[in-house]
Amino acid sequence: MGPVQKRILITLSIFGIIIAGFAIAESSFATYESDLPDVVTTSKQNLTADDFTYGPVNYRPGYLPIPIYAESGLYDAEDWIVLFAVVNETPVNGNPFFVRPGSVKIDYIFENLTGTAVFQVYGLRYDSGQTWTTHQFHSPASGYRVIASPQSGILPTLTDYSEELPMIISAANLYYSPDGDMEIGVPFAFPFPKDELNGLSALHFTLDPDMPRGQITTTSELNGTFYITHTGGDTVRRLILMLAVNSPQTDDFLFTFTSSFVPREV
Repeated sequence: MGPVQKRILITLSIFGIIIAGFAIAESSFATYESDLPDVVTTSKQNLTADDFTYGPVNYRPGYLPIPIYAESGLYDAEDWIVLFAVVNETPVNGNPFFVRPGSVKIDYIFENLTGTAVFQVYGLRYDSGQTWTTHQFHSPASGYRVIASPQSGILPTLTDYSEELPMIISAANLYYSPDGDMEIGVPFAFPFPKDELNGLSALHFTLDPDMPRGQITTTSELNGTFYITHTGGDTVRRLILMLAVNSPQTDDFLFTFTSSFVPREV
């Protein structure tokens, strides 16, 4: 099998092996399209309470602090614990939104979620020193939030975000390196332009890929689907999903996440 390059991310700690086109791990799999042998088009991973890496924090990474979720204050009134995860759906030599137009479909299942969970997304292009993310302040603001049982307990103290720019973020999940090996805990740099608004309107969350600029969604459903879309003019070479929760999670917490590339007719 040829080298696996440039794909998407989500946080998780597992071990596995690659056999005959499949990545097989304790709680992860990835499949490859026959006509695109070096492209991971579907992946499934499980995250637990131990996979949260950062916190308590009241903002998310940006050139300047960015709200945790759309329409919240710049510095949130609540504290959150955060993880980052690579999603392996970006085709070789480009991104699915640009080279192969489409979106990334996210099917999620929470088990024993406590409090509120918020998704965000970052898009990286290493050769340009650029990081994109979702708009938060006005149209076309988008985001996805899941509200479960009331918050309880004390948030654990984990690791603070780096104060250096570009910010270095560690992913706790499975990552496919360019040589095809699986790696865990790989760090990624978030190079933000020197403009607090630049890069805040290229990536979106939507319930309908035909509405690519998306919407703000709040739900109590612990199982659901949303899409990540891209409307920027530059190539996004990797996507990193962020998950933030405002409550400590119990040992039986489980987040199962399946991501798949959905092509668009052009």
